[in-house]
Amino acid sequence: MEQVRRSAYQYLEQMPASQYPRVVNSAAWELSKISTSSDETANRRMLGSILAGHKPTYVHSLMVAELTRALLHRQIETRPETLVGLLGCRSAAEVQARREELCQTAYECGLYHDLGKCAVLMYIDNNARRLLDEEFFCIQSHPRTGADILNRMGCGRTLALAALYHHCYYNGKGGYPNDVPSCPPEIKGIVDALSVADSLDAATDNIGRCYNLAKPFRTLLEELRAQSGTRYAPNVVALFEDERFCQQLAENTDAERKRVYLQVYHAGREEK
Repeated sequence: MEQVRRSAYQYLEQMPASQYPRVVNSAAWELSKISTSSDETANRRMLGSILAGHKPTYVHSLMVAELTRALLHRQIETRPETLVGLLGCRSAAEVQARREELCQTAYECGLYHDLGKCAVLMYIDNNARRLLDEEFFCIQSHPRTGADILNRMGCGRTLALAALYHHCYYNGKGGYPNDVPSCPPEIKGIVDALSVADSLDAATDNIGRCYNLAKPFRTLLEELRAQSGTRYAPNVVALFEDERFCQQLAENTDAERKRVYLQVYHAGREEK
């Protein structure tokens, strides 16, 4: 079984980019079937191989991971009491004491939140236009698909839940999927930060999103504030009231995006 898994990893990692969308969904699904939740290193390698095969999704995932961690870190610094219950934390003091663990979990949730897009790659970034309604309907399946794969990999308590809920509205009255129960308190604090980070990167990406013009950081902040309490968590949106934090996050996001694009699209060249 281990020999089969190693061969499958090698197949994914060496596959030409032009062939990747055609086979990645079935390959990922079969790999998840033979994975063992106790072998965390092997499981994470498989997840990384899935992401790395589709560069636009990989770039977005790396960016969202960094932003989710930054937002949660700031919330722990300024209002740790709002995160009581996250991963079982029973007090603000415990939230602060477990800051490193919580931020690392937030990073991993951001990294794997879009894993389910491996099933709908034919609709992603293939046209210099907005998606048709029918295409968007298909893409809406990716949170559930990602959660299914992550559950198979033994990541159900955190990563799978984050993937499932990252497009659900904060107040539970919008987004997708719309037929799931309320987000569990043990992960909701990270999901709240992840939802904002996801929108922030998607809206301000001025390099790779050919079908939509990037929005200025300030314009996006106005949209976040307008939807605070409905689509986005007020505790996360409130972080942007700090002018210095806003400026620093905007500068760091721009610098990190350039670094990530170079890392992802030049990785093969550097290895040679």
